[in-house]
Amino acid sequence: MYEPQVIVYGFDSLHRVVDYLFLKSPYITIDNMLSIANDMISVSEVNKVYAIDNTKILHKEFMKMIKSKDFVEQLIFEETVAKHGLLLKKKKA
Repeated sequence: MYEPQVIVYGFDSLHRVVDYLFLKSPYITIDNMLSIANDMISVSEVNKVYAIDNTKILHKEFMKMIKSKDFVEQLIFEETVAKHGLLLKKKKA
């Protein structure tokens, strides 16, 4: 049986994933995602927080980025998440 999943990613200013959290139904709510985003921004070097549906393609890109540790791969991954996901919170300058 399919169970929807959302991943909340926190990125730093160098486009690295520095925090993430999986949410499964019934915990996929706007209030939960915004609360998580606020927590990520307030307690770490996270600058932007996105929520995105968990897919096989996203997992494949995440693993590619983790294995390479290349700046370009990190930037591509953040752009993918930004394009297909939802920006929850951005740290104020």
